[in-house]
Amino acid sequence: MATLLPARGEVGYVTDEAIQSPGGEWQGPKQRFLQVQYAVAPVVLRYDEDRAPLVLVNATSEKSLNELVARRGLIVVARVTSGMAVARPK
Repeated sequence: MATLLPARGEVGYVTDEAIQSPGGEWQGPKQRFLQVQYAVAPVVLRYDEDRAPLVLVNATSEKSLNELVARRGLIVVARVTSGMAVARPK
């Protein structure tokens, strides 16, 4: 995945799982965001940003990924997994 992104800078990040406000309980979507951020560092992920030159799309399924890409007006550049892709704005 990291080879599909720039060496540094910022990349958009969209998902079909909303990150909730901070709280004491474990939040799966927030944990997944932080894991992806760690994996692509030093690139910075901008949560809910779909207008960046590159956007990392992380969805719970391939169907959801396709719907998210269409709704956000993105074009898939490369598939990482069935639920993750690198995209760009149309």
